Amino acid sequence: MLTAKKIIKAIGNPYLNLYRGKGYQYFTYYDGSYYETYSVYINRINDYSLDQWVAEGEDFLNKIKTEKY
Repeated sequence: MLTAKKIIKAIGNPYLNLYRGKGYQYFTYYDGSYYETYSVYINRINDYSLDQWVAEGEDFLNKIKTEKY
């Protein structure tokens, strides 16, 4: 069974979190000065594999690197 904690641990970024909204999940990134969110429109966290979640989280982090710098 997947949990947000397991997903975030697998991604390995201390500024990233994963939360549940109504009908979607969303990542937040906050490093103390920069804040961004990224939604994944999937009802249940277990509808994706751990690898799929890691890929989503890494895509989000790559987007942040591009925008932030």
